[in-house]
Amino acid sequence: MSTNHSDNISLSEAPEILRDNKEFVLSELNRCGNVLEYASTRLRADHEVVLAAVKKWPANLRFAALELRNDREIVLEAVSRVGFALQFASTLLRADQGIVKAALQTDPRFLIDTPRNLLPGVVKLLENKSEILGYASEELQANHELIGLAGKD
Repeated sequence: MSTNHSDNISLSEAPEILRDNKEFVLSELNRCGNVLEYASTRLRADHEVVLAAVKKWPANLRFAALELRNDREIVLEAVSRVGFALQFASTLLRADQGIVKAALQTDPRFLIDTPRNLLPGVVKLLENKSEILGYASEELQANHELIGLAGKD
């Protein structure tokens, strides 16, 4: 069986052999964006696959293996694109001021890669930065600089 997505097999419907095929999964991530949850456990622990997934759709972080939700590069990539991805980061990285600050300073230019069907929801999420701060550690929720970035009084 070919791994070409033109075979009209989506990752969600693909047999396990394709869900564990890195080339096929990367192709589907590029095509659809929000499909990491259907990849094999092995590929959800693959740095290259997860990084590609969060670049396409940051909420894919929730489906990454636990060790990659503690990977600063991957988490920073996700939260820089959509701050709400902070909720899927490890407890350790939710206590990292640089990560939280990046989440609060989401750059709208990153939305260019967001799948069109998901864009309205993402824009709505970005408008509520105080909720993003709520995913940070308790210590950082009291940080005056971060409170200012979140627009809280």
